[in-house]
Amino acid sequence: MAKWAVGVRLSGSTDKKIEAAIDKGEIIRTHLLRPTWHFVSAEDIYWMLELTAPHIRSSAKSWAKNLELTEAIFKKSNAIIVKALSGGKHLTREELMV
Repeated sequence: MAKWAVGVRLSGSTDKKIEAAIDKGEIIRTHLLRPTWHFVSAEDIYWMLELTAPHIRSSAKSWAKNLELTEAIFKKSNAIIVKALSGGKHLTREELMV
């Protein structure tokens, strides 16, 4: 249904074209505002993340505190993820957790 929502907004689109755009990274499926999924164009992802990040960080503070997650832990885990995805690799959440 999410792809259909994109398709009805793009004249001449097909399921195949939308799937190809997602596969190429032209359209990104992400959580800009938790917990709702959003489709965002690759061109717009950075400014949208910058716009929504303060709200997400603020709402996640108590969650992180309860789990005893510190800034140092986040930095270390982010570095591990960046390394795992370097060179254009694509991994699922489950694959990243291994």
